[in-house]
Amino acid sequence: QMATRMRSSARRGGHVVRGVGFKWLVIMLYFSLPITSSIICQAFECTEFDTGLGAEVDRYMSVDMTIKCGTGEHASIVQYAALMCVVFPLGLPFAMGMLLYLHRGEIEDRKTREGDPSLDSLRVLFSQFSPTKWWMAPVDIYRRIVLSSLLLFFKPASQLLLGILTTVTFTVCLREMTPWYDASMDLVAYAAGWQTVLCVVTLLFTVDVEDFVGGDDHVVPGDLVSAALIFTNVLIIFLVFLSADFARRIQTNKTLGALRDQLTIAEIEDKDGFDTLWANYVAAAPVGGELRLYGALAKLDQMCRDEDGNTPSIRQPDYLNDLPTMTAVANSNNDFIHDTIRKLVDKCGGRYDAGPVKLPRRIQAKATNDYDGDIAKVIDTVRGSGMFDTIEGYTRAVEILIEGGPDVPVILRFKDRITKPIVNGYRDVLMNIVVHGTDGLVCELQLHLQDIHDMKHATHRVYKLLRAAGWDDEQERGYQLQQKRKQEKLENDSNEEEGTSPRDAGQSRPGRGLLGFLGSGRTKKSAAVFPAGR
Repeated sequence: QMATRMRSSARRGGHVVRGVGFKWLVIMLYFSLPITSSIICQAFECTEFDTGLGAEVDRYMSVDMTIKCGTGEHASIVQYAALMCVVFPLGLPFAMGMLLYLHRGEIEDRKTREGDPSLDSLRVLFSQFSPTKWWMAPVDIYRRIVLSSLLLFFKPASQLLLGILTTVTFTVCLREMTPWYDASMDLVAYAAGWQTVLCVVTLLFTVDVEDFVGGDDHVVPGDLVSAALIFTNVLIIFLVFLSADFARRIQTNKTLGALRDQLTIAEIEDKDGFDTLWANYVAAAPVGGELRLYGALAKLDQMCRDEDGNTPSIRQPDYLNDLPTMTAVANSNNDFIHDTIRKLVDKCGGRYDAGPVKLPRRIQAKATNDYDGDIAKVIDTVRGSGMFDTIEGYTRAVEILIEGGPDVPVILRFKDRITKPIVNGYRDVLMNIVVHGTDGLVCELQLHLQDIHDMKHATHRVYKLLRAAGWDDEQERGYQLQQKRKQEKLENDSNEEEGTSPRDAGQSRPGRGLLGFLGSGRTKKSAAVFPAGR
């Protein structure tokens, strides 16, 4: 609950968090924090000097040789540095992580690398990483702090061990997680990770000859170490960028790009088909029929909104809060509900398709997956569809629902996808209703135009695939690809008329591929009204 309240507060106002000043503060801290942490941690380090009086030594602060360790002045500095360690190396990355956690929903749902303007102040923390890896920035800051500051608390041998463990662990983790937004950055980070590993390993050979008991024969010359470091760095970069994995990822990206293009063009063509079907219905309707339908839908939409103009949340009555009761009430009222709605649809010249009662296991699964186990939020246990062949009949059904009456269902919630079709051009109306005399059971009713509904079965898979892959904002690009394909087809047809094959002209005929497969599932009735070339 506390996290929910914090998240709500951050979304509501947060004018400080969303301000320009806060944005630049985050940027400054992100890049300067490792250096600041290193300076703070140096306050704990003391250097010993031999006094010449036996085992007695003098200890002075490494960063300020005028301050002797163990004195009151030194103790005050250490106490202040300890407090600053809590604030900077430990506290600030944690605070950044909490800010990202509170906005993780918006970050994961962003359509672009930068996200919405409301995330501008936090952009430096998440924009370089993939949507699901929003937490990587604080983790990477802690890695840099470990390598720049934490090592100061250890002796040289322990520093080398901790450095090797940290660099190798993070390099392998980055390789497996691929957290970056751009695939190319995963390769850069992987190469840079191995370079840090190599630098730490090289420190093993940078020893003072006078302190090494093995003699000169066991000491590696500095020039050789430098040459080996340069050669190995170049080799690592070369191998990483020419790795088989890199080639596979390039090929995968090309394949996904081609699939996205095909699906996007298919959806554009589906939209052309749906728009043509709708135009046919409008042409067959009486003069003003389309505007009459829009007016009725607008009135029904207004009826289903609260005083503030918002769509209310709907749930079943309180007594329908367990699965056995919900199932029993749905089964006992099912026939009566369908008979009532069927009379309304038949009166308007339509046909009614009664759906089966939702199975108990499906009710439980939907409640668990979508509503945190709240059975009462499942409001489609009984559902049906009204099918219409004309806009006039469709409009009359909507008007009867607006007029109401003892034999007319009460509309609780309404979704108008006639006035505002979905992105692929599909149109229908969805509503939640209560039929009088059914103990308040909330049901679902859909109103369809027959030809448009028939075409849906062949096109809905394209719509679902694009949304599942996150490619739901590609319409403009799809139009450009469609025009390009049409231009290629015209050029190929022109070559054929001139007696030149596409191969001779240095071109290849674009095959239907996925479009052919998808198009094969369309009904004859829908195909008859497609534009030429569909």
